[in-house]
Amino acid sequence: MDLIKFRTLTDAHLETTTQAAQRITEAALFEEIRSYFPPVKSSEALAKVRTIIHELAIRHLCDKQLLQPYRNVAQALKIALRVHGTSAAEVINWESAILAAVRYHLHFPPWRSPEQELVSDVRAQVVSKSINGLRDSGYQILLPEIGGLDMPDPEVARLQEDIDTLARKLGGEALVATAMAEIEPTYSSTTDRFNLGRHGQQVRLDASPQVPFAFLFQLGLKYFHCKQTHDAGQAEFTRLLGLLTFAVGILDLEADDTMGMIFARSRDILETTRKSLLYDATFCLVQAKPNHVETFVRWLLTYQQFSKLVDKDGFNSPHILAAAIVLLKETSCGPTGIQRIPPAALAELGGMDSPSAQRLLTRIFAHDFGKINLKLTFPLQDSEVNAAFRPLLIDEQGSLLRLPPNIAARATLNAVIEWCRRAWPDKKGFDETLGLALEQFVRDQFSAKGVKIHYGIYGNNSERSECDLAIQTESHIIFFELKGKVLTRQSRSGDVLKALEDLADSLARPQAQAMERHAFLKEHKTIELRFNEELSVIELGSKEVLKVSVTRGELLSLHDRPYLWHYLLAGCEMDFETTDPTQQKNLEPLHEWFRKFKDAAKRAGEYDLTNRFPFSRCWSLSLFQILLLLERTASADDFVRELLRTAHISITSRDFYASYEQLLNLQELKKSSD
Repeated sequence: MDLIKFRTLTDAHLETTTQAAQRITEAALFEEIRSYFPPVKSSEALAKVRTIIHELAIRHLCDKQLLQPYRNVAQALKIALRVHGTSAAEVINWESAILAAVRYHLHFPPWRSPEQELVSDVRAQVVSKSINGLRDSGYQILLPEIGGLDMPDPEVARLQEDIDTLARKLGGEALVATAMAEIEPTYSSTTDRFNLGRHGQQVRLDASPQVPFAFLFQLGLKYFHCKQTHDAGQAEFTRLLGLLTFAVGILDLEADDTMGMIFARSRDILETTRKSLLYDATFCLVQAKPNHVETFVRWLLTYQQFSKLVDKDGFNSPHILAAAIVLLKETSCGPTGIQRIPPAALAELGGMDSPSAQRLLTRIFAHDFGKINLKLTFPLQDSEVNAAFRPLLIDEQGSLLRLPPNIAARATLNAVIEWCRRAWPDKKGFDETLGLALEQFVRDQFSAKGVKIHYGIYGNNSERSECDLAIQTESHIIFFELKGKVLTRQSRSGDVLKALEDLADSLARPQAQAMERHAFLKEHKTIELRFNEELSVIELGSKEVLKVSVTRGELLSLHDRPYLWHYLLAGCEMDFETTDPTQQKNLEPLHEWFRKFKDAAKRAGEYDLTNRFPFSRCWSLSLFQILLLLERTASADDFVRELLRTAHISITSRDFYASYEQLLNLQELKKSSD
């Protein structure tokens, strides 16, 4: 069902259908509409109807095409399909369904004007204003009758060239300063992050496209070595910001808010994943608390397998640790947020002389001059962004400049891990060892906070499994499964197939393993965990069991609770199929882990796919989100309290950190009002 066929069928039925004399109810019409859709086809049909409604709105707002009666007819289909269809047939009867929807339109016409209908349609407002903005700037954007949007390749190439030309003329330092002036007011001392991302509002009237200041920041880094030319001024800034904003706006990345996720269907998960990855790459920056990174780096580089590494240049783990600590120190920054590393700081690098310290920082922690984000252009591909892999820039004089602290912190950790990988002696077993180190680090952090932890091997000789970490209180048990796997750059660029492969390891696998721990406990009432000669026992009793998968890297909006629920639900309800049959084998691990997850969930008594919030006792957190929760932890009960604080996050930012801070603020507000 495309836009042309929908309009054609609607027109034909309007010509032959008259309003019946007998009274008819909305409920009866919706029930009739559902009778033309097989249950297994309902989600697919609903997705097509949503697309048609969006296409109608865009064409009305951009090309003044007729909105009604088509929108009202499509709305009837959408409302009816919120409940699965009831047809016993194998195929959808679109013609009869649209006829019933036309009858709905004749009996229940819209009481608001088209403009009133669309003023709260955020998705349509954002995309249409972006299309019109680019058209006003001289770019050709077509809206084919069949649906979709067409920007000819020459026009895309011209847009890319115009963005690059303006950025080069304005100069990177000015672009970074402009971006930071907008980004810095969002800084939170609670999370030590810039709260970038979605607006966090359920309704936005007459919405405008979001200005991608994170994208502008990355573009500024690309041209940081370029100075502003004499003929570049405010007009050029305004044009560049407009082009970036509208270019990103036509990608239609802002529509997936929390309410949309709550009412999503399993089939929506692929498109939601793609949009989320592209949104995060465009509007967010990779960040971490410097003190959290320092804690992890200190621990990692003194861990036995990593403490004695030496690279081919003679730099060793103590050298790298000393450099990382210098880079993670809190220091004041200029208007760009970028700080020059003073020569005096080099003296702190493990007793090395200044030339050696300069060489270490340059080779391991700095981007080559003019090589940061070198391939970055529009449309933004995260695989073209390399700023998050090293924290330092080099200017024309060879001086070292550090990125803003919370951005530099994550880049410092990435550089340290990459150095460890290169210095690893036999090039085998690195990822496995890093994963084991991550497990031990998290255990040590819980123990340091006074939380009694449990971990080890359980089961009998024929079936033995390992629990990474568990904690228990009088009322709760939490099973943690930790994975060092991070999303690849290809995944973060919106490659859904690659993302599904990565998520098999970072979400499906640990969730299946944690659910298996729960299933075993449900069946045996106790779990005896053995590690060397130590034995610890977890008893179920009447306790609630929670499951947490922990990733070393950030999944950003894919950590969102409603996203996780729908991801798990989708894996339980359907198999994922590739358009290229030769690539199907890449998804075999994902399907195998979901098979294990389903089996364990059934054994644990948590396989209720009719629940509005399925698998609501499951969490996905990053290492740094765990460390944030541990800041307010002095016992197992405290951690359970902090984790449960996030249980009902439903804020449209889809940002764990921003949502968690808002919940803390609400708690303080409640205390002050009591």
